Amino acid sequence: MADSSSSEYDLAPPPSGSPSSKRPPSSKSADEGSAPPSQSSGPRQPPKPLPRLSRTAPPAEETDAEAPRPTGSGAPRTSRRDRNAERLARRKGAAVEEDDEPGTRTLATPTPTLDTVETRGRVRLILGIMAFVAVGLAIAMIVRAVGGGGSDMSDVYVIDSTQMFGPPTVNARDALPTTDPNDAEEAAQGLLGRARTALTIQLAHSYLQRIVDSYPDTQTAATAREALERIANRQPPFPDIPSLAPEVIVLAPAPEPAPDTVADRIVAPPPQPQPEPEPAPELVVRVLPNGFSPASGAEEDSSGWPSRIVCERDGMTMVLVPGGVYIMGRDGGPPSEGPAHRVELPPFYLDEHEVTVEQFARYRDALTQRGETVLPKPEELTRLGLTPRHPVVLTSAQEALRYAEWAGKSLPTEAQWEAAARGPEGLIRPWGAAPPPWPRQRTNRSIEPVRAYPADRSAAGLFDMAANAWEWTADWFEGGAYGDRARFVAYNPGGPDRPSSQPPRQTVRGSSPSHDLTYREGMPITTRLPYLGFRCALNVEGLPVAGAGPRLIQAPSSYTPGVPPTVPARPPQPQPPRPQPPANTGTLVPF
Repeated sequence: MADSSSSEYDLAPPPSGSPSSKRPPSSKSADEGSAPPSQSSGPRQPPKPLPRLSRTAPPAEETDAEAPRPTGSGAPRTSRRDRNAERLARRKGAAVEEDDEPGTRTLATPTPTLDTVETRGRVRLILGIMAFVAVGLAIAMIVRAVGGGGSDMSDVYVIDSTQMFGPPTVNARDALPTTDPNDAEEAAQGLLGRARTALTIQLAHSYLQRIVDSYPDTQTAATAREALERIANRQPPFPDIPSLAPEVIVLAPAPEPAPDTVADRIVAPPPQPQPEPEPAPELVVRVLPNGFSPASGAEEDSSGWPSRIVCERDGMTMVLVPGGVYIMGRDGGPPSEGPAHRVELPPFYLDEHEVTVEQFARYRDALTQRGETVLPKPEELTRLGLTPRHPVVLTSAQEALRYAEWAGKSLPTEAQWEAAARGPEGLIRPWGAAPPPWPRQRTNRSIEPVRAYPADRSAAGLFDMAANAWEWTADWFEGGAYGDRARFVAYNPGGPDRPSSQPPRQTVRGSSPSHDLTYREGMPITTRLPYLGFRCALNVEGLPVAGAGPRLIQAPSSYTPGVPPTVPARPPQPQPPRPQPPANTGTLVPF
């Protein structure tokens, strides 16, 4: 018999009661007794899978007959592979005949693992479970689509027939009457849920109207009425569902009767466009810096700032100079005063008159207590015969800057000083081009008490701008500083960013021999003269820009001295950012 490890088929005994073979048994098999097939040494295990019958095995004596093996030490040894190949060759060469002899056995091939009865049963069970789950899900979806109006279906897209055929027309008589309040409330809640999940505003409107008509005494009906009112006001019926846009509702207007007379056929003129209402003025809250407060009787300017304020440190009254475009310099005068040009300034404050001896004494006392030396000394001013109402003189530019810092102010720029003196009309003198109007002659470089000449008062209300003491400004002096400003408007310009001479010279203004407000001169910063004083400024809407300032609009080519040029409208072009004033947390202006 062939070795079990190398055989191609497992041999299984033929089943009992199997029909006989179609061919009769051969004579050879009938005459010769067939020897029973040899059995293997170990017990044979029956195959577990169902046998697959393929062919009939040859008789055992033909299959298992082996040639006698030579024995002895001289006999050649053959390997198992050679023996198996020899057996296979004998089997293929042997004639296979089918018979029903008792000794004949049938060859069986092993059944694959996935083709067993147990595997087939498991596959049938899994397919049955999947079919049951699919049928259950289909039934649940159908039930929810048909009768699930009372649940929260805000996230479920439900196809409604009204989307194709329009909302149904429902009357009160079509509703089923009910006597149970709970049933009515539940039915109304179901309709309300459908209205909330409606895909169009028309469908939601029909559901809400049905609630009001069919269940008017329920609490849900009150909610439906509120939703209908919101729709009438062109608002979403449900504030939490903004997707229902009421703008899509188009109410068909009632048909107008046909005109019966000629007068009815007259077409009314088209409505005239109504002028747009002017916007309400913006509320502007102006806050003064610490240490400053509105003066008694001050009025409110159009910019929101009070017209007059008081500095608490030195008690000086300061006057508001409105923002705008001003003329600076002149043509036909000294080279250092030309050419005439325009500057734009934001609102700012300027001392009503020069700093007096009395106000300077407050500053001296405050700094002396800190151990600092202040010039001029009191005896110097006494030798000059100055009273407390006279302008303080013998002050250097450095001392004037220290005073302004102590009072919380600054020295004015040339543009600020000249704009406050000449006003928006660009006058060459505070009173115009006429000779001085004061009653007695004022000696040049003579010092008088402040406000002694009421005619020496500018349009802004500032005194002693044309006469009395010379005044320090914050700008470095340069004779040709106006040369590059002739054809442009500079915004809030300061002087040069560095001195152009040694020793450094600073510009002084006022008290010219002819009382012209365009007069300017440079003095070394350490100069102390008996007719040289100062006044201070307060910037509330931006600090001056060093240099010529941003150039904004081009000036006209021709200019008449003494006549302010017309300011053209600004072209729509981006402007450079303007410097902003520091944050103020001082007195709130009571306007």
